Amino acid sequence: SNTGRLYGPPKIHKDNTPLRPVLSALGTLNYGLGKALTNILLDVIERKNIVRDPFSFVKELRTLPKSFCGYRMVLFDISSLYTNVPLDETTEIILKNLYETRSIAPTIQREDMKQPLIFVTKILLFSSTKSYMIK
Repeated sequence: SNTGRLYGPPKIHKDNTPLRPVLSALGTLNYGLGKALTNILLDVIERKNIVRDPFSFVKELRTLPKSFCGYRMVLFDISSLYTNVPLDETTEIILKNLYETRSIAPTIQREDMKQPLIFVTKILLFSSTKSYMIK
């Protein structure tokens, strides 16, 4: 597997042209493990709350009953969303949903599921130019 890569495309619409840090994990151990975990976790996710793209979102809006016409939609500008997600708490919520709220729990033991969840969300070896770091 490869190391992740940190790079920064410029925010040309901002003063002093700051960089937008992007950490690509494509081809890393985390990426492959994350994809495998996704297949397990898809059963836990309520798909009714997922919007795939703007077109799907507009299509969903058109199905709302007329009684929603008096409401306003609000968009919140979220900065640093991922860095503000409480990862330990999120991991525990995922495990609770997998092992306590479902009628059939996974065949993988809870602790054996917890370790990969922590690994893919908290640990990533990556490079930036010629140096290597661990997130």
